[in-house]
Amino acid sequence: RLRLGDRTREFVREGEDWRATGGPLIPAAEMERFGRALAETKATRYLPLTEASRREAGLEPAAGEITFEAQLSENTPETTAGRRVVAAVVLGRREGDRIFARVNDEPEIVEIPAAALDAAP
Repeated sequence: RLRLGDRTREFVREGEDWRATGGPLIPAAEMERFGRALAETKATRYLPLTEASRREAGLEPAAGEITFEAQLSENTPETTAGRRVVAAVVLGRREGDRIFARVNDEPEIVEIPAAALDAAP
């Protein structure tokens, strides 16, 4: 799921490809490019997680969020079936070609190139 500002899109598998909520079919290669762009993104700066840095980074309230979920179809000894958040990235303020973010419950805020989000389908 990708939320940027007031716009939220949920991406679901449809065969080999993907579909965004209420949108056209998205080729698997396009989603793979987006996933690669996110995975290969390197932090350019780290900020300690404090109330002041959260405000400075625009994380309260957050400007957006990327949530990766897995759908478990069966119960296992470790967990029950259903949707489960695998990772969540909270997005903050964008400054030119950089954006602030926080991954899961990490004890720091990172600044990353905004180009990683520009690759979103």
